Amino acid sequence: MKLSQFFEEVYVPTYLADADERTTQSYRESVRKVVMIFEDPTINEINLYGAKFVSELKKQGLAPATIAKHCGQLNSIFLKLGPTGYRNRDARRLLDYVPYFKPPKVKLKPLRVFKDENFQSLFNAFSKETEYPRYLPSEKRPLFWQAMMVFVSITAVRREVVLGIEWQEINREELSLYIQPEIDKKDKNRSKPLKSELLEYLEQIRQPHTNWNSNSKIFQWTHGNKCWYKCWHKAEELAGVKMGLHDLKRFSGDLALRAGASDLELMQHMDHENISTSLKHYCRPKTRDLVNKITVPIPNTDNVTPLPPSPPPPAPEQLPPVHIAPAFQFHSKNEIIQFYLNETKRLEHSDIVVRTSGGTVLTILNSEEEISGDNNSKTTLVN
Repeated sequence: MKLSQFFEEVYVPTYLADADERTTQSYRESVRKVVMIFEDPTINEINLYGAKFVSELKKQGLAPATIAKHCGQLNSIFLKLGPTGYRNRDARRLLDYVPYFKPPKVKLKPLRVFKDENFQSLFNAFSKETEYPRYLPSEKRPLFWQAMMVFVSITAVRREVVLGIEWQEINREELSLYIQPEIDKKDKNRSKPLKSELLEYLEQIRQPHTNWNSNSKIFQWTHGNKCWYKCWHKAEELAGVKMGLHDLKRFSGDLALRAGASDLELMQHMDHENISTSLKHYCRPKTRDLVNKITVPIPNTDNVTPLPPSPPPPAPEQLPPVHIAPAFQFHSKNEIIQFYLNETKRLEHSDIVVRTSGGTVLTILNSEEEISGDNNSKTTLVN
């Protein structure tokens, strides 16, 4: 059996039956990559191409994260080819082993940090947008974009939800938003809380012939994606900041962290299934505010007896001038006397430090008699 045949005839109807169309298309694209590179191998040949599959995708210029996504989806398909197990009871047992494509390591890029000033700059930049959307009067077109920024920053929803939400899905009494599963990535009926300030912004872009119970969209957009990004990039350039609509979702998560959201509250606010997704890809906690709140338990110094002050160091003029000779070794006292005489001729009013071989005591030599009084043992001058 070919891999593409197993995917379309077995995997899609059985294991992707409840998945949305985008997920199915993503898996289908991964299978298509294998089919294009290896000419649709049979399921028995799959295990031969793991490393080559990754290298071929790298040659195509795909990012490591994209390659890792394809490997992960293919491994999920391969898992159903192998034998059954405790966590794989519905496998088809077509193979005695489970093929595996090892994904490349993916290094997380540092998240862009958005400050309140960035939001304000972009908000002010949209006040210059008077061309789109065309269905609104020119004086209300800037409010369309500004209301959208406030909407995403409060609700942390994605672009497809923003452009698909209708007036009737806003409950003004309960300050809540109902999201239909058709426009939601989570594909669930759910609601999100709102703030009264947001309703004031939405009221400004509501058309006179449209009431709050209308099924028309709040943020209508009929000009296509190209025009959308043209307007947004123009505002970014004017503001001098790169902050897309999905970045506003990250900004909303950062605002929630600053407001003291718990892990559960942050996860639900960001519409994620687990907290690791929120903290790993959207709003990593900042430790600066935490450090500023740390109080070190310093003891009360009023009851502590102070240490006695250390004696002051002697003044430089009280120290005798000493010349430390280089490391040198002598085999007779005549060599020492000759060296001493030469040194005193070169350096007047200087002493020489000598360490004898019998001990480590430093001796200050002041005259020739002191040298002649030493034994004939080997004597060393040291630094």
